[in-house]
Amino acid sequence: WSKHMNDGRKREVNVLTEMGSEIQVDDGRHGGGVNRVLMEDFSAVGGGGGGGELEAISPYYLDKFTLFETPSHFYVIGRDKERLRWRVLKIGRLEPSELVIFEDPTIYSYPQCKLLLEDIHEVNKLSGGRKFVTNCYGIAGFVKFLGPYYILLITERKVIGKICGHTIYAISKYKMIPIPHSNGLSHTDNTERENRYKKLMWLVDIRKDFFFSYTYPIMQNLQTNLSQNDIRQSTDRKMFVWNEYLTRQIRNHLKNTLWTVALVHGFFKQVPAN
Repeated sequence: WSKHMNDGRKREVNVLTEMGSEIQVDDGRHGGGVNRVLMEDFSAVGGGGGGGELEAISPYYLDKFTLFETPSHFYVIGRDKERLRWRVLKIGRLEPSELVIFEDPTIYSYPQCKLLLEDIHEVNKLSGGRKFVTNCYGIAGFVKFLGPYYILLITERKVIGKICGHTIYAISKYKMIPIPHSNGLSHTDNTERENRYKKLMWLVDIRKDFFFSYTYPIMQNLQTNLSQNDIRQSTDRKMFVWNEYLTRQIRNHLKNTLWTVALVHGFFKQVPAN
């Protein structure tokens, strides 16, 4: 058992290392607009021994995430494209009927984030430690039927084109993971209806005709975006964001769209002009 735990911990550290080197890992298991954050004027980010020394930063976004779990929490680790800024989102798992979310305000460097994960593992060692769950590319929303909350994650993406230099993605794979720990899930008279609603949810295949962008508000038309000096300051057209309701709770709570993606349902095709 001890050897298994040590091997598992080494694997999780390797997963974080691979995030930094853009290697894919597959273990087999606001209106939702552009997810950018503007950090205008700071030099030492983080505080409390967390953040590193960074100069004033232009707007950035997180585009790759890893989900870890302990019996009491999920930890979503996100990083930006340049692998300079690492952020942590903590989701509570002890309240089956409530969504408890905390965003760490610290901007970590890779070594600092790695140390943080090691500390989390040590603190939870008696209950099995911190375990790797999956890599993902954004949160598509939180779903609740009759029982617990589920988190909807985009686990694989593909590039389908570009608009004004901004990359547009489609979804290749996704997962819906129950938030409470398996020990906290109760089997009630609603279990059968819960499973029925989950099946209905799966009938909506977001791998087909859904697309998103981390940096371009595709819920708005091209004329609107071109007429604005900074598309990051655009007003989201919520009526065209398919998962606006699914992401509303986390966006309203965190006051940002750093962790979520805005899905638009429709048709997108781009071909090179001869």
